[in-house]
Amino acid sequence: PGIAVPAGVSPAPSGSERIALDLVVENLRPSDGIELQLDQQFRLVTPDGKRIEPEGDSAHAPCSLTGDVVPAGSSRRFTLVYDVPPGQPLQFEYRGFNVKSELVKVR
Repeated sequence: PGIAVPAGVSPAPSGSERIALDLVVENLRPSDGIELQLDQQFRLVTPDGKRIEPEGDSAHAPCSLTGDVVPAGSSRRFTLVYDVPPGQPLQFEYRGFNVKSELVKVR
C-alpha cells in the first residue's frame, strides 16, 4: 500500500494526486549485483492500462535510492513517488529479471 508523501517532496500538480510507495528489493544472487531501472521496473497501472512511471521527485524522498545496483546477497529500501489520477484504483507492476510482470493491487 501507499504511504504518506514524505516531507521535502513537492506537492502534486493540479488535477493529480501524489502517492509514495515504500519498497524493498532483495538480491538473492550469491555473487552478482542487479541493476535497477526505476522507470522500467516499478510502474503503477490504471484500470484502462495506462502505466505511470515514478516521478523524478523520488530522489528527494528521505529514503531515496542511492546508486542503481543492489549488491549480491543484500537488499535496498527506497521510496518512489508517483503522480496519479485522484481516486482511481491502481495496481503496482514490477518487472524483474526473472519475472516478466507482476501486478499487485495498491488501492
